[in-house]
Amino acid sequence: MVHRKTGLSWLELMGDDHPRWASCGISCKAHYDAIWRLSWSHSQRGDLLVSCSEDRQVIVWTEQGFAWKKCFQKTLGAPVLDVRFASPALGIKFAAITAESQVSVFECTTHTTLQCWESQDVMIQGKGKPGAVDWQQP
Repeated sequence: MVHRKTGLSWLELMGDDHPRWASCGISCKAHYDAIWRLSWSHSQRGDLLVSCSEDRQVIVWTEQGFAWKKCFQKTLGAPVLDVRFASPALGIKFAAITAESQVSVFECTTHTTLQCWESQDVMIQGKGKPGAVDWQQP
């Protein structure tokens, strides 16, 4: 996976003797502004990818056949600096942090269709601007 300024392109490892990365021809327009971070879900949850951007959006992508489709998209109140999927022991969840110090935790409530996500917002208090979000492993 490679992200360009506003789009995504998928790569795959080709060859056995002398492996090399090559484009598998899949790319898409993902965001309207710079993409800041990508995070893959654990393989137990299937192929899910979440992206975040200066355009204030988080988008969850899922593989359907040979294409990647948006299964969830949310606009937050400020540019989104980082996203990270949680451990599979916690369910299908990811956290996002904005430039305004807001952390949003999203949880998928429909595991079969991946269409419904609930969110909980937390404001971070203190000095300085946040730059990253991560989960402590259970």
